[in-house]
Amino acid sequence: MDYPRNLQHVAIYLRKSRSDLEAEARGEGETLEKHRRTLLEIAKKQQYVIRDVFEEIVSGERIVDRPQMQQLLHNVRDGQYTAVLCMDIDRLGRGNMIDQGLIQDAFKTSRTLIITPRKVYDLQNELDEEWSEFEAFMARRELKIITRRLRRGLMASAREGRFIARKAPYGYLKDENKRLYPDPETAPIVRMIFDWSGQGLGIVAISRLLREIGAKPPENHRGPDRWTHPTVRDILRNEAYLGKVVWNKYRHRKVNGHMKRELLPREEWIVVENAHEPIITKEQWELSQQNLSRRKPRVPINYDLVNPLAGILRCGVCGRVMGKVKHTGRQMRVCCMDRFCPTGSAILSKVEEALLTRLSELASQMPHVALAAERKNQEHAVKLAEKKIRSLEQQIELKRVQQNELHNLLEQRVYTVEMFLERSRIVGDELNNLESELARTKSELEQLRASANKQYDIIPAVAEAVRQYRITDDVETKNAILKSVVEKVIFHKEKGKGMYKPFTLDIYLRQ
Repeated sequence: MDYPRNLQHVAIYLRKSRSDLEAEARGEGETLEKHRRTLLEIAKKQQYVIRDVFEEIVSGERIVDRPQMQQLLHNVRDGQYTAVLCMDIDRLGRGNMIDQGLIQDAFKTSRTLIITPRKVYDLQNELDEEWSEFEAFMARRELKIITRRLRRGLMASAREGRFIARKAPYGYLKDENKRLYPDPETAPIVRMIFDWSGQGLGIVAISRLLREIGAKPPENHRGPDRWTHPTVRDILRNEAYLGKVVWNKYRHRKVNGHMKRELLPREEWIVVENAHEPIITKEQWELSQQNLSRRKPRVPINYDLVNPLAGILRCGVCGRVMGKVKHTGRQMRVCCMDRFCPTGSAILSKVEEALLTRLSELASQMPHVALAAERKNQEHAVKLAEKKIRSLEQQIELKRVQQNELHNLLEQRVYTVEMFLERSRIVGDELNNLESELARTKSELEQLRASANKQYDIIPAVAEAVRQYRITDDVETKNAILKSVVEKVIFHKEKGKGMYKPFTLDIYLRQ
């Protein structure tokens, strides 16, 4: 194999395949460690400087499921590496054609080599590009066969009454044979939920009662663990509590880059009766379903813009966008969309008028008066940024000297290859962080210098925006006018009984 030599910016990518996991189960040794040794031997022999090592320990063929691969591709697109070492080209990915195209495009446009123990791929070379595409095609074909085999196995397990999802439903635990059995702690809560529903209580009332009695809520991977309306609704719709296993209920597909879940027709579901011990009776289930079906249908949502401050006004506690709420017989109010947030609400028209008044005051003052304090702060920030740049440049120079010293220690055999790799990666990461911080600080410095001049230019624009805002009644036009001069407005008000408690606004103009 004719390897290129003396490459200075090389990354290693390691990933386990399903066959590796099977080999490890047979006692054939840890896969990533064996692959790491093989690739390090190549790096040592060819005198490569290893900057980063990416180890993928999560399963998944798609790039979206592999954070280390995402980071590697990001670095490759940025031109950080001259080559990437991996055991086989399909270790980088053998997902769908979109993923393959992303990988090929990243390596080709950045002129980054792919080096494996048996071949070097230079995608600028037409033959190498065609060969890599052929290998990617064969890898995808193999993946489809494996996926079909796994799906058949999952379907067979489901038909046997095993619960094959990763997490058991709330109220159940799962044994080593993937059979469900009631959880002594949470199963009584499930029965209580169905009893309340059968008595006519809605999901809002049930979720409130559960919070009041301190019932243990289901684990929520998207946020804090607490009882919410969707949580209660999902429990009341789950047939697992009747002792059934239901599989193939949904289909997942990617739409516009996001995974979308679609409900399949019931005739396509796999439903296994008496698969495990039920928590509720059939009578409890039927009563709760009748109660749910009697609930009022959801009122269609009007998506027309009705809040002129939409996307501008933000909560001063949690940072969420403030929403507009209409109270019967009262004026429109704005409040934080997180019902657990301690920020109070306020009348929309008063917030709107306070904002316009503040903007008018700013526009009516002389620029050197209105912006004197901000100007002083910006000058101070510029000096701090300049000082930080000098410090970062000195640190970068020291790290480069340290990196050169590592090569000397390796040549003198003071460091083993493993020690060299560890120290090289640490120093390389530190150097990359410093260089990134330097670039970011220089960019911030340029923005600060430009912002100091733009602040004076925005005063006439603010005055014109206030004038245009007051002469139009169209909500979308008002919103667009504000967004042209205001980046965001932070709303502060304590929640309490006093409806007319004062609120404050922090206004951030566009730079």
